[in-house]
Amino acid sequence: MVVAALPAIASPGLAAKPPKDSPPPDTTPTTFTSVATAGGYFASGETLDLPVPGGVAAGDFLIAQVAYNANGTITPPPGWTLIEVTDHPSKPIMQALYWRVASAGEPAFYSFTLTSDKHDTATGASAAYTGIDLTDPIDAYGTQTNGTSNDIVAPSITTTETGTTLIAFFAVRDNGSVTHPSGMTEQWDVMSHGGVGAIGETVAAAADQVFAGSGATGTRTATAQDSDGSIGHLVALRPADTTTDPNPDDTFVQWEDAAALQGLPPGQY
Repeated sequence: MVVAALPAIASPGLAAKPPKDSPPPDTTPTTFTSVATAGGYFASGETLDLPVPGGVAAGDFLIAQVAYNANGTITPPPGWTLIEVTDHPSKPIMQALYWRVASAGEPAFYSFTLTSDKHDTATGASAAYTGIDLTDPIDAYGTQTNGTSNDIVAPSITTTETGTTLIAFFAVRDNGSVTHPSGMTEQWDVMSHGGVGAIGETVAAAADQVFAGSGATGTRTATAQDSDGSIGHLVALRPADTTTDPNPDDTFVQWEDAAALQGLPPGQY
Protein backbone atom coordinates (compact mmCIF):
# COMPACT_ATOMS: atom_id res chain seq x y z
CA MET A 1 0.00 0.00 0.00
CA VAL A 2 1.22 3.49 -0.84
CA VAL A 3 0.40 6.43 1.47
CA ALA A 4 1.11 9.97 0.36
CA ALA A 5 0.29 13.55 1.22
CA LEU A 6 -0.91 15.70 -1.65
CA PRO A 7 -0.12 19.41 -1.92
CA ALA A 8 -2.77 21.84 -0.71
CA ILE A 9 -5.60 22.33 -3.20
CA ALA A 10 -6.47 25.99 -3.58
CA SER A 11 -10.21 26.39 -3.17
CA PRO A 12 -10.78 29.33 -0.81
CA GLY A 13 -14.47 29.68 -1.52
CA LEU A 14 -15.33 26.08 -0.74
CA ALA A 15 -12.89 25.70 2.14
CA ALA A 16 -14.61 28.42 4.17
CA LYS A 17 -18.08 26.91 3.81
CA PRO A 18 -19.04 24.24 6.37
CA PRO A 19 -21.02 21.15 5.33
CA LYS A 20 -24.75 21.67 5.04
CA ASP A 21 -25.64 19.76 8.20
CA SER A 22 -22.47 20.36 10.15
CA PRO A 23 -22.77 20.71 13.95
CA PRO A 24 -22.45 24.16 15.56
CA PRO A 25 -18.94 25.38 16.45
CA ASP A 26 -17.38 24.01 19.58
CA THR A 27 -17.44 26.34 22.57
CA THR A 28 -15.29 26.56 25.66
CA PRO A 29 -17.15 25.47 28.79
CA THR A 30 -17.93 28.58 30.79
CA THR A 31 -16.49 28.41 34.28
CA PHE A 32 -17.16 30.59 37.29
CA THR A 33 -13.72 31.33 38.71
CA SER A 34 -14.06 33.47 41.83
CA VAL A 35 -15.81 36.45 43.40
CA ALA A 36 -14.95 39.28 45.80
CA THR A 37 -17.56 41.35 47.66
CA ALA A 38 -17.77 44.62 49.57
CA GLY A 39 -20.37 46.78 51.30
CA GLY A 40 -20.98 49.49 53.82
CA TYR A 41 -22.59 52.82 54.70
CA PHE A 42 -21.55 55.71 52.44
CA ALA A 43 -21.84 59.48 52.30
CA SER A 44 -22.75 60.97 48.94
CA GLY A 45 -19.69 61.03 46.70
CA GLU A 46 -17.87 58.21 48.47
CA THR A 47 -16.88 55.02 46.67
CA LEU A 48 -17.74 51.36 46.95
CA ASP A 49 -14.37 49.68 46.43
CA LEU A 50 -14.91 46.26 44.86
CA PRO A 51 -11.87 44.00 45.22
CA VAL A 52 -10.66 42.14 42.14
CA PRO A 53 -11.40 38.42 42.59
CA GLY A 54 -8.50 36.18 43.53
CA GLY A 55 -6.77 34.14 40.86
CA VAL A 56 -7.83 36.38 37.97
CA ALA A 57 -5.69 36.03 34.85
CA ALA A 58 -5.41 38.21 31.76
CA GLY A 59 -8.30 37.47 29.42
CA ASP A 60 -10.76 36.50 32.14
CA PHE A 61 -14.22 38.05 31.91
CA LEU A 62 -15.07 40.30 34.87
CA ILE A 63 -18.61 41.33 35.75
CA ALA A 64 -19.49 43.80 38.52
CA GLN A 65 -22.76 44.16 40.42
CA VAL A 66 -23.48 47.24 42.55
CA ALA A 67 -26.63 47.52 44.68
CA TYR A 68 -27.31 50.94 46.19
CA ASN A 69 -29.98 51.89 48.72
CA ALA A 70 -30.76 55.22 47.07
CA ASN A 71 -32.35 57.05 44.20
CA GLY A 72 -29.05 58.40 42.94
CA THR A 73 -26.24 57.63 40.54
CA ILE A 74 -23.49 55.02 40.28
CA THR A 75 -20.37 56.01 38.34
CA PRO A 76 -18.02 53.19 37.33
CA PRO A 77 -14.24 53.54 37.13
CA PRO A 78 -12.64 53.81 33.66
CA GLY A 79 -12.50 50.64 31.61
CA TRP A 80 -15.84 49.16 32.59
CA THR A 81 -18.62 48.74 30.00
CA LEU A 82 -22.22 49.32 31.08
CA ILE A 83 -24.72 46.49 30.84
CA GLU A 84 -27.58 48.28 32.59
CA VAL A 85 -28.44 50.54 35.53
CA THR A 86 -31.93 50.27 36.98
CA ASP A 87 -33.39 52.77 39.43
CA HIS A 88 -36.53 51.43 41.12
CA PRO A 89 -39.54 53.58 40.18
CA SER A 90 -41.08 53.63 43.67
CA LYS A 91 -38.48 52.36 46.16
CA PRO A 92 -35.08 53.86 47.03
CA ILE A 93 -32.95 51.10 45.57
CA MET A 94 -30.96 50.71 42.37
CA GLN A 95 -28.78 48.07 40.73
CA ALA A 96 -25.98 48.48 38.19
CA LEU A 97 -24.10 45.88 36.13
CA TYR A 98 -20.82 46.38 34.24
CA TRP A 99 -18.18 44.21 32.56
CA ARG A 100 -14.55 44.33 31.48
CA VAL A 101 -11.80 42.00 30.26
CA ALA A 102 -9.11 41.40 32.86
CA SER A 103 -5.60 42.58 32.04
CA ALA A 104 -2.24 41.27 33.21
CA GLY A 105 -1.96 44.09 35.74
CA GLU A 106 -5.28 44.28 37.58
CA PRO A 107 -5.40 46.64 40.60
CA ALA A 108 -6.38 45.47 44.07
CA PHE A 109 -9.86 46.98 43.70
CA TYR A 110 -12.09 49.17 41.53
CA SER A 111 -13.91 52.20 42.94
CA PHE A 112 -17.55 52.86 42.01
CA THR A 113 -18.70 56.36 43.01
CA LEU A 114 -22.08 56.61 44.79
CA THR A 115 -24.02 59.87 44.67
CA SER A 116 -27.29 60.71 46.42
CA ASP A 117 -28.59 63.32 48.85
CA LYS A 118 -27.77 61.41 52.04
CA HIS A 119 -25.86 58.55 53.64
CA ASP A 120 -26.92 55.22 52.15
CA THR A 121 -25.98 51.57 52.28
CA ALA A 122 -24.49 49.83 49.27
CA THR A 123 -22.99 46.48 48.47
CA GLY A 124 -21.74 44.59 45.47
CA ALA A 125 -19.51 41.97 43.93
CA SER A 126 -16.89 41.55 41.24
CA ALA A 127 -16.83 38.07 39.69
CA ALA A 128 -14.58 36.36 37.17
CA TYR A 129 -15.58 33.86 34.48
CA THR A 130 -13.62 32.00 31.81
CA GLY A 131 -14.84 30.75 28.43
CA ILE A 132 -16.71 33.95 27.50
CA ASP A 133 -16.70 35.63 24.08
CA LEU A 134 -14.60 38.68 24.91
CA THR A 135 -15.49 40.54 21.71
CA ASP A 136 -19.27 40.41 22.12
CA PRO A 137 -19.98 38.86 25.53
CA ILE A 138 -23.59 39.88 26.23
CA ASP A 139 -26.05 37.70 24.34
CA ALA A 140 -29.17 39.13 26.06
CA TYR A 141 -30.28 40.75 29.30
CA GLY A 142 -33.43 42.00 31.01
CA THR A 143 -34.63 43.72 34.19
CA GLN A 144 -37.64 43.62 36.47
CA THR A 145 -38.42 45.83 39.45
CA ASN A 146 -40.48 44.33 42.27
CA GLY A 147 -42.49 45.82 45.13
CA THR A 148 -42.59 44.56 48.71
CA SER A 149 -43.14 40.93 47.75
CA ASN A 150 -40.56 38.53 49.15
CA ASP A 151 -40.13 37.18 45.62
CA ILE A 152 -37.31 38.84 43.68
CA VAL A 153 -38.00 38.17 40.02
CA ALA A 154 -35.51 38.36 37.18
CA PRO A 155 -37.43 38.42 33.88
CA SER A 156 -37.37 35.93 31.03
CA ILE A 157 -35.01 36.89 28.20
CA THR A 158 -34.49 35.44 24.72
CA THR A 159 -31.06 34.04 23.94
CA THR A 160 -29.74 33.50 20.43
CA GLU A 161 -27.00 30.93 21.09
CA THR A 162 -26.87 27.58 22.81
CA GLY A 163 -24.59 27.20 25.79
CA THR A 164 -24.96 30.72 27.14
CA THR A 165 -24.36 31.22 30.84
CA LEU A 166 -27.34 32.76 32.60
CA ILE A 167 -26.56 34.89 35.64
CA ALA A 168 -29.46 36.11 37.76
CA PHE A 169 -28.59 39.23 39.79
CA PHE A 170 -30.75 40.33 42.71
CA ALA A 171 -30.73 43.54 44.76
CA VAL A 172 -33.13 43.92 47.69
CA ARG A 173 -33.76 46.20 50.67
CA ASP A 174 -33.71 43.48 53.31
CA ASN A 175 -32.02 42.35 56.50
CA GLY A 176 -31.16 38.76 55.71
CA SER A 177 -29.92 36.29 53.19
CA VAL A 178 -31.47 35.58 49.79
CA THR A 179 -32.54 32.10 48.72
CA HIS A 180 -31.34 31.56 45.15
CA PRO A 181 -33.61 30.23 42.36
CA SER A 182 -34.12 26.50 42.01
CA GLY A 183 -31.89 25.01 39.33
CA MET A 184 -29.22 27.69 39.64
CA THR A 185 -25.94 27.64 41.56
CA GLU A 186 -25.64 30.44 44.11
CA GLN A 187 -22.36 32.28 43.66
CA TRP A 188 -22.67 35.13 46.16
CA ASP A 189 -25.02 36.66 48.73
CA VAL A 190 -23.68 39.70 50.56
CA MET A 191 -25.22 42.32 52.89
CA SER A 192 -24.15 45.92 53.19
CA HIS A 193 -23.85 45.50 56.99
CA GLY A 194 -24.50 49.17 57.43
CA GLY A 195 -26.14 48.65 60.81
CA VAL A 196 -29.17 50.74 59.89
CA GLY A 197 -31.89 48.14 60.38
CA ALA A 198 -34.01 45.79 58.28
CA ILE A 199 -35.36 48.33 55.83
CA GLY A 200 -32.10 50.15 55.30
CA GLU A 201 -29.80 47.20 54.59
CA THR A 202 -28.89 46.40 51.00
CA VAL A 203 -28.40 42.81 49.88
CA ALA A 204 -26.84 41.71 46.58
CA ALA A 205 -27.01 38.11 45.39
CA ALA A 206 -26.36 36.17 42.21
CA ALA A 207 -26.73 32.65 40.86
CA ASP A 208 -25.84 31.10 37.52
CA GLN A 209 -26.42 28.14 35.21
CA VAL A 210 -25.54 27.09 31.68
CA PHE A 211 -28.56 27.37 29.37
CA ALA A 212 -28.24 24.41 27.02
CA GLY A 213 -30.77 25.57 24.43
CA SER A 214 -31.64 28.93 22.96
CA GLY A 215 -34.76 31.07 22.99
CA ALA A 216 -36.94 32.16 25.91
CA THR A 217 -35.28 31.37 29.22
CA GLY A 218 -38.20 31.77 31.59
CA THR A 219 -38.01 33.86 34.75
CA ARG A 220 -35.67 33.23 37.68
CA THR A 221 -37.02 33.97 41.15
CA ALA A 222 -35.10 34.34 44.39
CA THR A 223 -36.70 34.81 47.81
CA ALA A 224 -35.90 37.39 50.48
CA GLN A 225 -36.73 37.11 54.17
CA ASP A 226 -38.11 40.65 54.13
CA SER A 227 -38.43 43.14 51.32
CA ASP A 228 -39.01 46.81 50.84
CA GLY A 229 -38.40 46.72 47.11
CA SER A 230 -36.10 44.71 44.87
CA ILE A 231 -34.60 44.50 41.39
CA GLY A 232 -33.83 41.39 39.35
CA HIS A 233 -31.56 41.20 36.33
CA LEU A 234 -31.04 38.19 34.06
CA VAL A 235 -27.94 38.29 31.84
CA ALA A 236 -26.84 35.72 29.25
CA LEU A 237 -23.11 35.55 28.53
CA ARG A 238 -22.12 34.34 25.06
CA PRO A 239 -19.60 31.44 25.08
CA ALA A 240 -16.26 31.73 23.32
CA ASP A 241 -15.95 29.93 19.99
CA THR A 242 -13.03 27.51 20.13
CA THR A 243 -13.38 25.96 16.68
CA THR A 244 -9.85 25.37 15.39
CA ASP A 245 -8.18 23.43 12.59
CA PRO A 246 -4.39 23.43 12.91
CA ASN A 247 -3.95 22.47 9.22
CA PRO A 248 -7.01 23.87 7.44
CA ASP A 249 -5.48 23.61 3.93
CA ASP A 250 -3.84 20.18 4.14
CA THR A 251 -5.43 17.40 2.11
CA PHE A 252 -4.39 13.80 2.73
CA VAL A 253 -5.32 10.87 0.47
CA GLN A 254 -4.67 7.19 0.91
CA TRP A 255 -4.82 4.77 -2.03
CA GLU A 256 -3.55 1.36 -3.07
CA ASP A 257 -2.71 2.08 -6.71
CA ALA A 258 -1.50 5.58 -7.59
CA ALA A 259 -2.20 4.88 -11.26
CA ALA A 260 -5.92 4.75 -10.46
CA LEU A 261 -5.88 8.55 -9.88
CA GLN A 262 -4.54 9.47 -13.28
CA GLY A 263 -6.90 11.77 -15.16
CA LEU A 264 -9.12 12.62 -12.14
CA PRO A 265 -9.67 16.32 -11.36
CA PRO A 266 -8.66 17.50 -7.86
CA GLY A 267 -12.25 17.65 -6.67
CA GLN A 268 -12.56 13.88 -7.11
CA TYR A 269 -9.51 12.81 -5.11
